[in-house]
Amino acid sequence: MNKWFCSVLMVCVVSISPVLADEPGSWEFYKQIFITGDGRVTDFFQDKSSHSEGQGYGLLLSVFHNDKPTFESLLAWTKNNLMIRKDFLSAWHWGRQLNGQWGVTDYNNATDGDLLIAWALLVAAEKWEHTAYKVLAMNILSDIKAKLVVKKNGRTLLLPGFHGFDSPGEIALNPSYFIYPAFEMFARVDDPIYWKMIFQQSFDISFQKVFTRFRLPPDWLILVGKEIRIDKERSKNFGYEAIRIPLYLALSNKKASMDAFTPLLSFYEKTQFLPSVVDLVDSQVSINEAPAGFFAVFSLCSRLMGKTALSRQLMSKAEQKIIHESQDYYLHSLYLLARTKTKS
Repeated sequence: MNKWFCSVLMVCVVSISPVLADEPGSWEFYKQIFITGDGRVTDFFQDKSSHSEGQGYGLLLSVFHNDKPTFESLLAWTKNNLMIRKDFLSAWHWGRQLNGQWGVTDYNNATDGDLLIAWALLVAAEKWEHTAYKVLAMNILSDIKAKLVVKKNGRTLLLPGFHGFDSPGEIALNPSYFIYPAFEMFARVDDPIYWKMIFQQSFDISFQKVFTRFRLPPDWLILVGKEIRIDKERSKNFGYEAIRIPLYLALSNKKASMDAFTPLLSFYEKTQFLPSVVDLVDSQVSINEAPAGFFAVFSLCSRLMGKTALSRQLMSKAEQKIIHESQDYYLHSLYLLARTKTKS
Protein backbone atom coordinates (compact mmCIF):
# COMPACT_ATOMS: atom_id res chain seq x y z
CA MET A 1 0.00 0.00 0.00
CA ASN A 2 1.70 3.20 -1.11
CA LYS A 3 1.69 6.64 0.47
CA TRP A 4 -0.74 8.13 -2.05
CA PHE A 5 -3.32 5.47 -1.30
CA CYS A 6 -2.90 6.03 2.42
CA SER A 7 -3.24 9.78 2.09
CA VAL A 8 -6.38 9.53 -0.03
CA LEU A 9 -8.26 6.94 1.99
CA MET A 10 -6.35 6.62 5.22
CA VAL A 11 -8.62 3.75 6.18
CA CYS A 12 -7.75 1.04 8.65
CA VAL A 13 -9.78 -1.53 10.52
CA VAL A 14 -11.01 -0.40 13.92
CA SER A 15 -9.71 -2.86 16.50
CA ILE A 16 -12.59 -2.91 18.94
CA SER A 17 -12.95 -6.64 19.41
CA PRO A 18 -12.04 -9.66 17.30
CA VAL A 19 -14.56 -11.16 14.91
CA LEU A 20 -14.10 -14.76 13.81
CA ALA A 21 -13.79 -15.23 10.06
CA ASP A 22 -16.94 -17.31 9.68
CA GLU A 23 -19.17 -15.29 12.06
CA PRO A 24 -21.76 -12.68 11.07
CA GLY A 25 -20.02 -9.33 10.87
CA SER A 26 -16.90 -10.71 9.18
CA TRP A 27 -15.90 -10.24 5.56
CA GLU A 28 -15.71 -14.00 5.05
CA PHE A 29 -19.27 -14.40 6.30
CA TYR A 30 -20.40 -11.57 4.03
CA LYS A 31 -18.86 -13.28 1.01
CA GLN A 32 -20.26 -16.70 1.89
CA ILE A 33 -23.82 -15.51 2.51
CA PHE A 34 -24.39 -12.50 0.26
CA ILE A 35 -22.08 -12.84 -2.76
CA THR A 36 -22.93 -15.54 -5.29
CA GLY A 37 -20.29 -17.51 -7.14
CA ASP A 38 -20.63 -15.29 -10.20
CA GLY A 39 -20.22 -12.04 -8.25
CA ARG A 40 -23.74 -10.87 -7.41
CA VAL A 41 -24.61 -9.29 -4.04
CA THR A 42 -27.95 -10.78 -2.99
CA ASP A 43 -30.75 -8.96 -1.19
CA PHE A 44 -32.70 -11.76 0.49
CA PHE A 45 -35.39 -9.36 1.70
CA GLN A 46 -36.27 -8.34 -1.87
CA ASP A 47 -36.78 -11.70 -3.54
CA LYS A 48 -33.03 -12.35 -3.80
CA SER A 49 -32.64 -9.43 -6.21
CA SER A 50 -29.57 -7.24 -6.61
CA HIS A 51 -28.94 -3.50 -6.82
CA SER A 52 -26.19 -1.23 -8.07
CA GLU A 53 -25.86 -0.01 -4.47
CA GLY A 54 -25.19 -3.54 -3.25
CA GLN A 55 -22.60 -4.13 -5.96
CA GLY A 56 -20.97 -0.86 -4.96
CA TYR A 57 -20.78 -1.85 -1.32
CA GLY A 58 -19.38 -5.25 -2.24
CA LEU A 59 -16.72 -3.72 -4.47
CA LEU A 60 -15.73 -1.18 -1.83
CA LEU A 61 -15.54 -3.73 0.96
CA SER A 62 -13.50 -6.12 -1.18
CA VAL A 63 -10.90 -3.39 -1.72
CA PHE A 64 -10.85 -2.49 1.96
CA HIS A 65 -10.24 -6.18 2.74
CA ASN A 66 -7.59 -6.50 0.01
CA ASP A 67 -9.62 -9.17 -1.75
CA LYS A 68 -8.87 -8.72 -5.45
CA PRO A 69 -10.45 -11.99 -6.68
CA THR A 70 -13.79 -11.04 -5.12
CA PHE A 71 -13.48 -7.52 -6.49
CA GLU A 72 -12.93 -8.80 -10.01
CA SER A 73 -15.86 -11.20 -9.73
CA LEU A 74 -18.16 -8.43 -8.50
CA LEU A 75 -16.99 -6.05 -11.20
CA ALA A 76 -17.45 -8.62 -13.98
CA TRP A 77 -21.04 -9.32 -12.90
CA THR A 78 -21.77 -5.59 -12.60
CA LYS A 79 -20.40 -4.84 -16.06
CA ASN A 80 -22.20 -7.74 -17.68
CA ASN A 81 -25.57 -7.26 -16.00
CA LEU A 82 -26.00 -3.65 -14.82
CA MET A 83 -23.76 -1.56 -17.07
CA ILE A 84 -25.98 -2.19 -20.07
CA ARG A 85 -27.43 1.27 -20.57
CA LYS A 86 -26.29 3.60 -23.35
CA ASP A 87 -24.02 5.36 -20.89
CA PHE A 88 -21.63 4.35 -18.10
CA LEU A 89 -24.27 4.46 -15.37
CA SER A 90 -25.70 1.23 -13.96
CA ALA A 91 -29.28 0.03 -14.06
CA TRP A 92 -30.24 0.05 -10.42
CA HIS A 93 -32.31 -3.14 -10.06
CA TRP A 94 -31.83 -6.72 -11.25
CA GLY A 95 -34.19 -9.49 -10.27
CA ARG A 96 -37.06 -11.74 -11.26
CA GLN A 97 -38.95 -10.30 -14.22
CA LEU A 98 -42.68 -10.69 -14.87
CA ASN A 99 -42.03 -13.58 -17.25
CA GLY A 100 -40.11 -15.44 -14.56
CA GLN A 101 -36.71 -14.78 -16.12
CA TRP A 102 -33.95 -13.00 -14.23
CA GLY A 103 -32.51 -9.72 -15.44
CA VAL A 104 -32.77 -5.93 -15.19
CA THR A 105 -36.21 -4.88 -13.98
CA ASP A 106 -35.58 -1.10 -13.96
CA TYR A 107 -33.13 0.65 -16.27
CA ASN A 108 -33.13 3.88 -14.27
CA ASN A 109 -29.95 4.39 -12.30
CA ALA A 110 -29.51 4.98 -8.56
CA THR A 111 -26.88 7.65 -8.05
CA ASP A 112 -25.49 6.21 -4.84
CA GLY A 113 -24.73 2.95 -6.66
CA ASP A 114 -22.82 4.79 -9.39
CA LEU A 115 -20.89 6.83 -6.81
CA LEU A 116 -19.96 3.73 -4.82
CA ILE A 117 -18.85 1.84 -7.91
CA ALA A 118 -16.71 4.74 -9.15
CA TRP A 119 -15.18 5.23 -5.71
CA ALA A 120 -14.34 1.54 -5.37
CA LEU A 121 -12.79 1.49 -8.84
CA LEU A 122 -10.53 4.42 -8.04
CA VAL A 123 -9.41 2.88 -4.76
CA ALA A 124 -8.71 -0.41 -6.54
CA ALA A 125 -6.89 1.32 -9.40
CA GLU A 126 -4.42 2.84 -7.00
CA LYS A 127 -4.11 -0.07 -4.61
CA TRP A 128 -3.57 -2.71 -7.27
CA GLU A 129 -2.04 -0.44 -9.94
CA HIS A 130 -4.71 -1.26 -12.49
CA THR A 131 -5.22 1.56 -14.99
CA ALA A 132 -8.37 0.10 -16.55
CA TYR A 133 -10.23 0.52 -13.26
CA LYS A 134 -9.48 4.23 -13.27
CA VAL A 135 -10.51 4.61 -16.90
CA LEU A 136 -13.92 3.08 -16.16
CA ALA A 137 -14.31 5.19 -13.03
CA MET A 138 -13.58 8.39 -14.94
CA ASN A 139 -16.18 7.46 -17.55
CA ILE A 140 -18.74 6.96 -14.77
CA LEU A 141 -17.83 10.33 -13.26
CA SER A 142 -18.25 12.02 -16.63
CA ASP A 143 -21.80 10.69 -16.96
CA ILE A 144 -22.63 11.55 -13.35
CA LYS A 145 -21.64 15.15 -14.01
CA ALA A 146 -23.44 15.27 -17.35
CA LYS A 147 -26.70 13.52 -16.41
CA LEU A 148 -27.20 13.63 -12.65
CA VAL A 149 -26.17 17.14 -11.63
CA VAL A 150 -28.62 20.03 -12.02
CA LYS A 151 -28.55 23.70 -11.13
CA LYS A 152 -31.62 25.11 -9.40
CA ASN A 153 -32.07 28.45 -7.63
CA GLY A 154 -28.37 29.02 -7.30
CA ARG A 155 -27.66 25.49 -6.06
CA THR A 156 -25.77 22.67 -7.73
CA LEU A 157 -27.59 19.46 -6.82
CA LEU A 158 -26.96 15.76 -7.27
CA LEU A 159 -30.14 13.95 -8.30
CA PRO A 160 -30.96 10.53 -6.81
CA GLY A 161 -31.40 9.17 -10.34
CA PHE A 162 -31.68 10.25 -13.95
CA HIS A 163 -35.45 9.94 -14.18
CA GLY A 164 -38.26 10.86 -11.82
CA PHE A 165 -36.78 13.35 -9.35
CA ASP A 166 -36.58 16.71 -11.14
CA SER A 167 -39.88 18.42 -11.99
CA PRO A 168 -40.66 22.08 -12.76
CA GLY A 169 -42.16 22.66 -9.31
CA GLU A 170 -39.80 20.75 -7.08
CA ILE A 171 -36.77 18.53 -6.89
CA ALA A 172 -36.50 15.43 -4.70
CA LEU A 173 -33.18 14.68 -3.03
CA ASN A 174 -31.83 11.87 -0.91
CA PRO A 175 -29.18 13.13 1.55
CA SER A 176 -27.96 9.57 2.14
CA TYR A 177 -26.83 9.46 -1.50
CA PHE A 178 -24.24 12.17 -0.80
CA ILE A 179 -21.15 10.01 -0.33
CA TYR A 180 -18.63 12.46 1.09
CA PRO A 181 -15.48 10.32 1.06
CA ALA A 182 -16.20 9.50 -2.59
CA PHE A 183 -16.47 13.22 -3.39
CA GLU A 184 -13.10 13.77 -1.72
CA MET A 185 -11.46 11.10 -3.83
CA PHE A 186 -13.08 12.42 -7.01
CA ALA A 187 -11.65 15.84 -6.18
CA ARG A 188 -8.17 14.31 -6.16
CA VAL A 189 -8.39 12.60 -9.53
CA ASP A 190 -10.82 14.79 -11.45
CA ASP A 191 -11.86 18.43 -11.05
CA PRO A 192 -11.11 19.50 -7.46
CA ILE A 193 -13.15 22.71 -7.57
CA TYR A 194 -16.20 20.92 -8.97
CA TRP A 195 -16.22 18.05 -6.48
CA LYS A 196 -15.47 20.25 -3.50
CA MET A 197 -18.48 22.33 -4.54
CA ILE A 198 -20.64 19.19 -4.78
CA PHE A 199 -19.42 18.15 -1.32
CA GLN A 200 -20.21 21.50 0.27
CA GLN A 201 -23.54 22.13 -1.41
CA SER A 202 -24.69 18.58 -0.67
CA PHE A 203 -23.77 19.04 2.97
CA ASP A 204 -25.40 22.45 3.16
CA ILE A 205 -28.74 21.33 1.80
CA SER A 206 -28.74 18.26 4.06
CA PHE A 207 -28.28 20.30 7.22
CA GLN A 208 -29.67 23.71 6.29
CA LYS A 209 -32.95 22.67 7.88
CA VAL A 210 -33.02 19.87 10.43
CA PHE A 211 -36.12 18.58 12.12
CA THR A 212 -37.53 17.87 15.61
CA ARG A 213 -35.75 18.11 18.92
CA PHE A 214 -33.21 15.60 17.64
CA ARG A 215 -32.19 18.04 14.86
CA LEU A 216 -31.81 15.23 12.31
CA PRO A 217 -31.77 15.28 8.50
CA PRO A 218 -34.46 13.22 6.73
CA ASP A 219 -34.31 10.12 4.55
CA TRP A 220 -35.72 12.24 1.72
CA LEU A 221 -36.25 15.95 1.23
CA ILE A 222 -37.72 18.14 -1.48
CA LEU A 223 -36.66 21.57 -2.62
CA VAL A 224 -39.61 23.77 -3.59
CA GLY A 225 -38.19 27.03 -4.86
CA LYS A 226 -35.68 27.81 -2.15
CA GLU A 227 -37.64 26.09 0.62
CA ILE A 228 -36.48 22.77 2.01
CA ARG A 229 -39.16 20.34 3.16
CA ILE A 230 -39.39 16.74 4.25
CA ASP A 231 -40.51 14.55 1.38
CA LYS A 232 -43.40 12.99 3.27
CA GLU A 233 -44.52 10.86 0.34
CA ARG A 234 -41.22 8.96 0.27
CA SER A 235 -40.35 9.10 3.97
CA LYS A 236 -40.89 11.44 6.91
CA ASN A 237 -38.17 9.75 8.96
CA PHE A 238 -34.57 9.61 9.91
CA GLY A 239 -34.23 5.90 9.37
CA TYR A 240 -32.83 3.16 7.19
CA GLU A 241 -31.61 5.55 4.50
CA ALA A 242 -30.50 8.56 6.50
CA ILE A 243 -28.33 6.42 8.80
CA ARG A 244 -25.75 6.58 6.02
CA ILE A 245 -25.37 10.34 6.46
CA PRO A 246 -23.41 10.07 9.74
CA LEU A 247 -21.56 7.05 8.32
CA TYR A 248 -20.25 8.90 5.28
CA LEU A 249 -19.38 12.00 7.29
CA ALA A 250 -17.50 9.85 9.79
CA LEU A 251 -15.65 8.03 7.01
CA SER A 252 -14.60 11.49 5.80
CA ASN A 253 -13.33 12.23 9.31
CA LYS A 254 -15.64 15.24 9.67
CA LYS A 255 -15.45 15.46 13.43
CA ALA A 256 -17.23 18.81 13.67
CA SER A 257 -20.21 17.39 11.79
CA MET A 258 -20.72 14.76 14.46
CA ASP A 259 -22.26 17.40 16.73
CA ALA A 260 -25.43 17.15 14.63
CA PHE A 261 -26.06 13.72 16.10
CA THR A 262 -25.38 14.63 19.73
CA PRO A 263 -29.09 14.91 20.70
CA LEU A 264 -29.82 11.39 19.50
CA LEU A 265 -26.72 9.99 21.19
CA SER A 266 -27.65 11.82 24.39
CA PHE A 267 -31.09 10.23 24.18
CA TYR A 268 -29.41 6.82 23.94
CA GLU A 269 -27.14 7.53 26.91
CA LYS A 270 -30.16 8.48 29.05
CA THR A 271 -32.50 5.71 27.94
CA GLN A 272 -30.12 2.97 26.72
CA PHE A 273 -32.43 2.76 23.70
CA LEU A 274 -31.53 3.60 20.10
CA PRO A 275 -34.64 3.71 17.89
CA SER A 276 -34.71 2.28 14.40
CA VAL A 277 -36.73 5.24 13.16
CA VAL A 278 -37.25 8.83 14.28
CA ASP A 279 -40.41 10.43 12.88
CA LEU A 280 -39.32 13.93 11.85
CA VAL A 281 -42.86 15.25 11.45
CA ASP A 282 -44.44 14.10 14.71
CA SER A 283 -41.20 13.99 16.74
CA GLN A 284 -41.81 10.38 17.75
CA VAL A 285 -39.33 7.53 18.03
CA SER A 286 -40.02 3.97 16.99
CA ILE A 287 -40.64 1.37 19.67
CA ASN A 288 -38.35 -0.94 17.67
CA GLU A 289 -34.69 -0.88 18.59
CA ALA A 290 -32.20 -0.02 15.87
CA PRO A 291 -30.39 -2.89 14.13
CA ALA A 292 -26.68 -3.66 14.34
CA GLY A 293 -25.64 -1.37 11.50
CA PHE A 294 -27.06 1.67 13.29
CA PHE A 295 -25.17 0.87 16.48
CA ALA A 296 -21.96 0.38 14.50
CA VAL A 297 -22.37 3.69 12.69
CA PHE A 298 -22.94 5.63 15.90
CA SER A 299 -20.04 3.78 17.51
CA LEU A 300 -17.81 5.24 14.81
CA CYS A 301 -19.34 8.69 15.28
CA SER A 302 -18.82 8.52 19.05
CA ARG A 303 -15.23 7.48 18.52
CA LEU A 304 -14.59 10.58 16.39
CA MET A 305 -16.25 12.71 19.07
CA GLY A 306 -13.79 11.37 21.63
CA LYS A 307 -16.46 9.41 23.51
CA THR A 308 -14.46 6.21 23.76
CA ALA A 309 -16.57 4.44 26.37
CA LEU A 310 -19.78 5.18 24.49
CA SER A 311 -18.17 4.01 21.25
CA ARG A 312 -17.22 0.69 22.81
CA GLN A 313 -20.66 0.24 24.32
CA LEU A 314 -22.37 0.87 20.98
CA MET A 315 -20.04 -1.45 19.09
CA SER A 316 -20.52 -4.17 21.67
CA LYS A 317 -24.26 -3.88 21.12
CA ALA A 318 -23.72 -3.99 17.35
CA GLU A 319 -21.68 -7.18 17.66
CA GLN A 320 -24.43 -8.82 19.71
CA LYS A 321 -27.16 -7.84 17.28
CA ILE A 322 -25.40 -8.66 13.99
CA ILE A 323 -25.49 -12.36 14.86
CA HIS A 324 -29.28 -12.26 14.59
CA GLU A 325 -29.32 -10.31 11.32
CA SER A 326 -27.53 -12.87 9.20
CA GLN A 327 -29.75 -12.45 6.12
CA ASP A 328 -29.53 -8.66 5.75
CA TYR A 329 -26.79 -7.60 3.33
CA TYR A 330 -27.52 -3.89 3.85
CA LEU A 331 -27.03 -3.95 7.61
CA HIS A 332 -23.93 -6.07 7.21
CA SER A 333 -22.58 -3.53 4.71
CA LEU A 334 -23.13 -0.69 7.18
CA TYR A 335 -21.58 -2.73 9.96
CA LEU A 336 -18.43 -3.57 7.99
CA LEU A 337 -18.00 -0.05 6.68
CA ALA A 338 -18.43 1.37 10.18
CA ARG A 339 -15.62 -0.83 11.41
CA THR A 340 -13.24 1.16 9.24
CA LYS A 341 -11.81 4.40 10.56
CA THR A 342 -10.63 7.40 8.59
CA LYS A 343 -7.61 8.83 10.37
CA SER A 344 -6.71 12.47 10.47
